[in-house]
Amino acid sequence: MAFYAQALPAAGFTVDVENELLVTASDDTRTVTATLSPGPDGVSVTVAPVS
Repeated sequence: MAFYAQALPAAGFTVDVENELLVTASDDTRTVTATLSPGPDGVSVTVAPVS
């Protein structure tokens, strides 16, 4: 999650870290969420465009 909290602002996004498992970022036209969730092989990271 620390990677996304640093990389997304570097790409021009404004980041809102809602908690240690969810990051929401936007750049006036696009919104992306990065979600950490437990998986069978450890922690998986899903990055999905919201709009």
